[in-house]
Amino acid sequence: MSKENHTSKGVLTSLRHDRMASGYDRMASGYDRMASGYDRMASGYDRMASGYDRMASGYDRMASGYDRMASGYDRYAR
Repeated sequence: MSKENHTSKGVLTSLRHDRMASGYDRMASGYDRMASGYDRMASGYDRMASGYDRMASGYDRMASGYDRMASGYDRYAR
């Protein structure tokens, strides 16, 4: 095997390794973006849950208000 062939093989191997490393970098970047997306989704679900909690609290206050109204009507009816 001539030195030229050996050198070009080395260059090709080096290029192949560079492409593989670049591919792994892109994969890692993709996984990072996926993780970021899942974090944003979880944050969105947390905000939704917080909104439902506030809604439930509002309904509780409404029910309490209706109870007070009913109590007032009962007192008025006596």
